Amino acid sequence: MKDIVCLEVITLALFNVMEVIDFDPQEPPEVDEAKLIITPDNKYALILKTTDNDLRDRIFHWLNKLSASNIDLMRRHLESLKWENKNDLEEFGYQIKKARIEELGFVEREDALKFFSRISAPELKKQLQAHPLEKHVKEDSPLIETLGNEDFLPQPIAKAVTDEGFFKKALFNVENPHMLELIRMEVVRTVNAVFTAEDMLNEGLDPLKDSAARTRAYLDLGLLYLSSADEKKAAEDLKVQPIFEITRLGWTLVQDLCRAASEIKNKFPEYLFDTSERELLNSLKGRHPTLDQQEVLNDLGLERFTHFTLETLHRTADQLGAMGILAHFFQESIGASLLSPTEAYEKNESAWIRLNTALFRQSSGREFSAAKISLEEYEEIKGQWNEESAMKIIKLVSEKIPAPARSLFERRTKDFIDSLTAQLASGKTAEPKFFKALRWKM
Repeated sequence: MKDIVCLEVITLALFNVMEVIDFDPQEPPEVDEAKLIITPDNKYALILKTTDNDLRDRIFHWLNKLSASNIDLMRRHLESLKWENKNDLEEFGYQIKKARIEELGFVEREDALKFFSRISAPELKKQLQAHPLEKHVKEDSPLIETLGNEDFLPQPIAKAVTDEGFFKKALFNVENPHMLELIRMEVVRTVNAVFTAEDMLNEGLDPLKDSAARTRAYLDLGLLYLSSADEKKAAEDLKVQPIFEITRLGWTLVQDLCRAASEIKNKFPEYLFDTSERELLNSLKGRHPTLDQQEVLNDLGLERFTHFTLETLHRTADQLGAMGILAHFFQESIGASLLSPTEAYEKNESAWIRLNTALFRQSSGREFSAAKISLEEYEEIKGQWNEESAMKIIKLVSEKIPAPARSLFERRTKDFIDSLTAQLASGKTAEPKFFKALRWKM
């Protein structure tokens, strides 16, 4: 059964991008060479429907790998394609085959790619709430029992269906056994759709596990957002909303973070952010961003990152908001005072380091200046440094910062105070290459 399904899925996918004919070296087909591929056994000619070089390379490598491992299977695929005609009867047969494949949990790549079409999460949520399915749509759908049953599914997909999480909690509130199986079936289709959209159907087990787990995480996230974290409301949403769209909603939430990070990077110069903030901005990009830098995790108060959850999403969004506000504050309020007076920022230099340096001087009885500090000056004024005075200065500045960013500013400056206190308490001479909280003159 599995082999038949795989054969039909691959044949259906290839049918949309190429035509197969027997190859005769004496009478080669008169087509553009960019559209022509000859199989490794010189038995077939593949005529591509486009001049897409990436598609050509992928099909070429697929043929080489398959012919090396199982040339008979390659020929089965190509023979099946060769007899696909363009008449009305064959088109009808193609549509029947397509419907059967979709019932078995697979969709065409063109349809699967819709998962990654761009839209803001609030807009998608609004659309779903405004246009739910009629209740009978899912209730009247045919059930393929093995498709939602973990005993018959590959382990990566079964895990995506059965793992703990908000989706499973919501599922406990769905009492109709038929509806339960239909929803599980939809999850399998959605996982397979993402496999298809990302060209993963021929990947190894580990990439498939990662993709299925990530898709399930998007489902949990989308369902939490759509239902406002109400399990009973979520159960009703599962009955009248496509699982594909709920999962896509979770993905769009993460993409909204990526858009916000991109806007911040484009609006403000890099020197207005410290190292962990730059790493966060650089991490939030691509189709599936991850937060794997330990400094970023520490800054967000997270022990580890596997996939985005609602908590991770909120913490990251709050951090981005505070970073944007503080960057604007630095530019508009104290930016000029950190230029000492006109020194341009060096590569990888941060406004925070300049602020620390100016704060150290002022709380030691000197003028507020972000100019580079020498070891001689540091040794000269460290005895006059007053922590209470530093905290008063921080409080005065903090009161001028909009409330959503105040805690981030206080956290950053407290980290500096703590590191400076520890350095002074050690009684050792500060070494610039290790104590990087100040702007040293080298």
